Amino acid sequence: MLITSLGGPLIAIGESVVSSWLGLELPFGATPPSGAAPKAGGADQGGSADVGGGADMSDGVNEGDGVDESGDEWEAAYQRACAISGEAGILPIGTAQALVIRAGGLPTGYLPGHHLIFQREARNAVIDPRRDALAAAGLARWRPAGVIRVDEPLRLFDAVFSGDYAMTRAHLLIDDLTPGDWVIETARADPAPDVRFTLIRLTSPAAETRPVAEPRSGAELWPGDE
Repeated sequence: MLITSLGGPLIAIGESVVSSWLGLELPFGATPPSGAAPKAGGADQGGSADVGGGADMSDGVNEGDGVDESGDEWEAAYQRACAISGEAGILPIGTAQALVIRAGGLPTGYLPGHHLIFQREARNAVIDPRRDALAAAGLARWRPAGVIRVDEPLRLFDAVFSGDYAMTRAHLLIDDLTPGDWVIETARADPAPDVRFTLIRLTSPAAETRPVAEPRSGAELWPGDE
């Protein structure tokens, strides 16, 4: 199962701090009116379902050190997420960290066991997006994009919504990451004609170091990849 955003970023937050994310137009730390939903006007994206060993479908990092440390309380949480550069980035949520993904409304999924978040852009139907995402990962030239601390399962959802509200909409559960630091890597690749993937991979520094693959056929350089 895949999820999408309404056009903006997705965000992955630890379960214990999901309620701290207030989404669009509410300053971080503010209290929304009782029962209020974010001013997004989006369509219902479905209910909840459990998938495999890591995905419950309720249906950049800034250049430099990889962390946006502005955290001004007056600044809307959603605007802070939108300010992240690159395909993925890290955003402080109180004393915790969140992973922000520049989704742009693309269908997004997660492959448990591979620790791989994928987004597909295809002119034609993709019969098996997970298979094609793995094929794209094999072609990818990975780029490091910071290190995030993970202490608990993450919930991945549309950043436009508050965390509590998002739990009633489509979201993914990422629960196969052991506590510790995880290296974020990003890549883009074309595993088939008219099919493009943006990939975000989480790699434990304790695991065997994976080589950075040189692009092969199907892994053409996109603008900005030179």
